Amino acid sequence: MQSIEKTLSTIGKLSQDNRLHHFLNLKSSREMTSQEYQDIENKICQVISLRKGDEVSVDILCLRTDNNQYKIDDLKPVLSHLISQPLELSYKYVIFNEAHKLSVTCQNKLLKVLEEPPIALKFIFISHTSKDFLPTIKSRFLQFHFVWKSKSSFEWDQLIAKLTTHELYQELKNDPDKMNSYLRFISDKISETSNFKLCDKILEISQKIQRKMELNLSLNLEISQLKELYLHIK
Repeated sequence: MQSIEKTLSTIGKLSQDNRLHHFLNLKSSREMTSQEYQDIENKICQVISLRKGDEVSVDILCLRTDNNQYKIDDLKPVLSHLISQPLELSYKYVIFNEAHKLSVTCQNKLLKVLEEPPIALKFIFISHTSKDFLPTIKSRFLQFHFVWKSKSSFEWDQLIAKLTTHELYQELKNDPDKMNSYLRFISDKISETSNFKLCDKILEISQKIQRKMELNLSLNLEISQLKELYLHIK
């Protein structure tokens, strides 16, 4: 598993060298918000088209859904997209955001395209899990596992370094959203170590914090333990 920056760099280089696999699955190390998925999509578009900002090449089709699952109608743009030849890039691309939301019906519909894909067409599926993909879909993937850190990672690094354990506890104890953000940050950090015992201990304490939060119990001990383990990762 590597950072999203390294993953994107690899994809960009393979794309420019015309060596990109026809079916990619970019799999995040954790669940992401809709905005985080959007950020990933934007970054992929930039490295593929060598453009900065929000401008997207006409050869890139980005699909997303606000529903729990994609619907068959959501796939209609794909069929029209693959009919024409690339205008600006060497290939045409279809990016499925939150691809784990593809229903079985949609996946079966896509299989007809995936079985004999047009030479100049590439599919990129962004997800945090691959368990919902059909085996016939999954077998065609080249997977890239990446670590996605929240934008607050740098801020948490600075905060933990600055605050004492007691001050950190005061910062977190009455703010569930901030506590959850802190736990996500620690979870991201786990991927940076190969010490499995340390990972297990951090997960154990994180789960204990979540249980005690539900019961409105004191978290002073667990926050102290978690900070100490975090320092071992660094």
